[in-house]
Amino acid sequence: MTTWTELHPSATEHERVNDMAFVAGECWTVSSAGFIRRTSSSGTKTQTIARGMTALHLRCLAMQRDGSTGWVGVLTRNEGARLPRMLRYTRGNGWTPVSNLPTDLNYGICGLRFAGDQQQTLFATGTYQETVRPAIWRCRLERPNDWESLPIQADIRELCLTQLIDMHFWTDKEGIAVGGGLGRDRLYRPVMLRTDNGGDRWRMVDLPDLGPTTKASDPRGRYAWKVFFVDDSVGFVSISNYAGARDRKAFILATTDAGRTWEPLPIRGAVSYTTNLRGVGFVRDGRGWTSGHLQRLVETDDGGATWRVADSPIRDANRFLFHEGDVYVAGNGLYRGT
Repeated sequence: MTTWTELHPSATEHERVNDMAFVAGECWTVSSAGFIRRTSSSGTKTQTIARGMTALHLRCLAMQRDGSTGWVGVLTRNEGARLPRMLRYTRGNGWTPVSNLPTDLNYGICGLRFAGDQQQTLFATGTYQETVRPAIWRCRLERPNDWESLPIQADIRELCLTQLIDMHFWTDKEGIAVGGGLGRDRLYRPVMLRTDNGGDRWRMVDLPDLGPTTKASDPRGRYAWKVFFVDDSVGFVSISNYAGARDRKAFILATTDAGRTWEPLPIRGAVSYTTNLRGVGFVRDGRGWTSGHLQRLVETDDGGATWRVADSPIRDANRFLFHEGDVYVAGNGLYRGT
């Protein structure tokens, strides 16, 4: 059984801590209410770095391990507003808007991930906005002010991507991006793109059929939300399901071969909490967790065969991170599980 400790709460009832990164023993977080914080891993000290930038929904975070530089991806509350889509941190200068982004970055950024352990290349993806076509951008950090928009091939475009939300990289060459799209059959479904050459080319990954979903006339449906890998081979992707009462089925996708093939992992038990999944996390002993939007945490201790509602204050868990033997959760606050 996992014991959860709250390291810092949300500032308001509606704030969600969206993402986190560890730097020199401190956990940096960004939130939907415009907060950037850093908290000691013990939770004894929390410093608010940016307080309540209420027009900015801070969605994702990437920090270099030495803490010298960092980036935050932003969703704006007003699509037409002249507000920053990305913030950059440099030690000594704090957080400043990034102004020279590609023109197709016209709404916001959902995911930021370094490619490879050397942290020499940073990728961004977005957006979570069905009226705007998603894209993938790349920055080679020897030129930290230069971002380039990467082409997504015609065969992918024909599937009408509607979201690209999260990413994972194994090396500086190999990685995936996940989200959702509208297929030729006019049904919404999860989408995964893979690159094996550092982002120069992306291809579709075959995903299992999760059954009927909603028609194009209804903007709700299934799409992939967050990626979590236990090691280089074993990983999971949470599936958000907006089909509502018509379809109460909940799934996670699982791989044991570094993302080359995927199998559906149904969430059995506590279904009312989990159809619209957010974050997902597992550890090697078979324990795992996920959470529905604004809903309570659910857990498994048998690798996902069965699930139950956890005895935990955690709700709306959006990101899981394993660090120095403990699992950390960003949701309605920041939590550590031991």
